[in-house]
Amino acid sequence: MRIVAAAYGIILREGYDDLSMSELAREAKVGLGSLYSRFPSKERLLIFVAEEMVVGKLRDEGHPATKPSAIRATSLEGFLRTYCKAITYIFSHHRPILKPMTLLFRSSKDTDLTRYLKQANQSIHQELIAAMSARLDGGTNKRAQLRISFAISMIGAELREQYLFCTNPAPLDQVSENEFLRELVLATSTYLKL
Repeated sequence: MRIVAAAYGIILREGYDDLSMSELAREAKVGLGSLYSRFPSKERLLIFVAEEMVVGKLRDEGHPATKPSAIRATSLEGFLRTYCKAITYIFSHHRPILKPMTLLFRSSKDTDLTRYLKQANQSIHQELIAAMSARLDGGTNKRAQLRISFAISMIGAELREQYLFCTNPAPLDQVSENEFLRELVLATSTYLKL
């Protein structure tokens, strides 16, 4: 855990591209050989850091918007708005980790790596998709589950591009007034009601 915490700190401070394995070994107080035996590459280290510091926290703690009770307690549009804000917050606060991880996923020829990244992403959304499916149709309609899964994927893709790759994304305090967000919620809720 010392290695992960040190790597997370360095990436937040200096960026992934400037992360040096020797600097990480010094900061984590481990030998360079030990570090490389645990993480044979910076890419594997990045994935582990993302899994522990971002994906693991989301899976363990979740966000109020992704809880089944939140889905049942609000309108579809209200839920989608809250969910979009939660995803925006995650992308904004973990941008130094999630942006290089996304680029790694897009460019990697390592099938094990890309399979792992897909599974990690899907695991975050499984509870949400199941709860939305139960709310919309009792959870029995496979076609509805596919539509929900597709809609959640599209929300994630749109927000990922907006908040990880745009040079000037909307500040978080303006997200509720963001026209992009309003359009995304409207399009998604319309799609799910078809």
